[in-house]
Amino acid sequence: MEANQNPALRKNQNLHLGISIPEDFPSAFEEDLQKVIGHPKLEMQIRKTPSTGMFSSLEWAIPTLIGVYILKPYFESFLSEMGKDHYNLLKNWMKKTANETRLISIRTIVSTESPDKLSKPNSQSKVFSVESYLRSDNHKIKFLFDTTLSIEIWEAAIDSMLVLLEEHYKRVPDDIISKTIIGNNLHRDIYAVIDPEAHEWVFYDYRKIIELSFTDSTNL
Repeated sequence: MEANQNPALRKNQNLHLGISIPEDFPSAFEEDLQKVIGHPKLEMQIRKTPSTGMFSSLEWAIPTLIGVYILKPYFESFLSEMGKDHYNLLKNWMKKTANETRLISIRTIVSTESPDKLSKPNSQSKVFSVESYLRSDNHKIKFLFDTTLSIEIWEAAIDSMLVLLEEHYKRVPDDIISKTIIGNNLHRDIYAVIDPEAHEWVFYDYRKIIELSFTDSTNL
């Protein structure tokens, strides 16, 4: 079982960043995005998606309202050329966007044939997420943000997320992400969530999510 992939992003091997937003989002959002993190040498694609629709997939795999895609060339070429300046611009923009959109209410619609598809206690944001393809190209990781946690925890998680990704691209296979994948035998599509107590990233694949769902249901 694999999460929905974005073929348009995958085809452009030179793309640094991808941003997915609803097609009816205010134009001021896109203008601000270009102004804050745009750069003459940055290959960035803004993909506009339908505001409504049904998705038949694992709930954590459903695209969020705003999706940030940090692709391999961003770490492998763009950052090495531009240094930390744009890295900090991107980090601050993600924190600002997360803060401004985290309280937006989203209702997920599923098929009438699968009314119980959604996990009722799920508190991961349906508005904001970050995805990155790892160096091996065999794994993709989606970072999710729990709406029950404070914006301060979200901001710290964004900091640690970028540190983990940068370390991955510099030190693979001796980095935390690679060791976690190998140690837990994680499949291709990985979901990272913030531990509500330790406030650290925890990594799952669909098998681990199903195990968690089963454990939660038996404890009800």
